Amino acid sequence: MVFARYSHLWFHTLPWQIYYGLPALVTLTLAPLALRMSRIEICQYVPIAFLMAPLIHVVFSLLVGWHDYMPFPFYIPSLAEFFGSRIR
Repeated sequence: MVFARYSHLWFHTLPWQIYYGLPALVTLTLAPLALRMSRIEICQYVPIAFLMAPLIHVVFSLLVGWHDYMPFPFYIPSLAEFFGSRIR
């Protein structure tokens, strides 16, 4: 997420495949290679890795307020926005 955020802010000309593809490729290859997973473990890991992407985006939306990555069909307010509106 940090890679995509600051790459997008600093290098506006990079294609979206770099922002999403490179972190996804690292996620899908680094853990199985570094941990020397068996084929069964890889078959269990890959679906979980894909399911974690939306959760990670929700967490970053809530905690940091970065809303511009995964286009959810609804707006996810950050905790600062949520509690800031409740305090007033």
